[in-house]
Amino acid sequence: LDALYALYRQTNDLPNLRLTAQRLHETSPEEVGLAANAARFALLLDRNTADGRALARQAYEKSPNDPAAAVTYAFALYGTGRTAEAIEVLKKLPPDQLNDPHAAVYAALLFDDANQLELANKYLALARAGDIFPEEKQLLNEITTRRQNAAPSPSPNETPGN
Repeated sequence: LDALYALYRQTNDLPNLRLTAQRLHETSPEEVGLAANAARFALLLDRNTADGRALARQAYEKSPNDPAAAVTYAFALYGTGRTAEAIEVLKKLPPDQLNDPHAAVYAALLFDDANQLELANKYLALARAGDIFPEEKQLLNEITTRRQNAAPSPSPNETPGN
């Protein structure tokens, strides 16, 4: 399973990585990192999200200072519209623990949703500079789309330069 996990990770095959992470978690249910990965991949792929959210909560309750568990739980909270709670989870971590490109994706998403643009931009840059999954890149694209849709468009009566 470890070899499969490494192979799927290297090839960015997130659907198979999710299945392998789930199997690894089942073989070592006490390992917080395995639980967090299995939960995050389920949530990211929108597969079995109820179990993913429950697993994220369990991992976080077991180890709230673990960055993977905290980021995954925050993402689970965000998925249920609880962004303010998710931000509080992230703020309990030392900021440097969110510098990993994968963690930065979720931090950028949450801080952007909470309109904390300075922090969102910091993590957006970190995420874009790193090697992340295509599905995580889609989350970054959602931020761009959300910002474009929120930008006021000029009224038809306004002309540039007036």
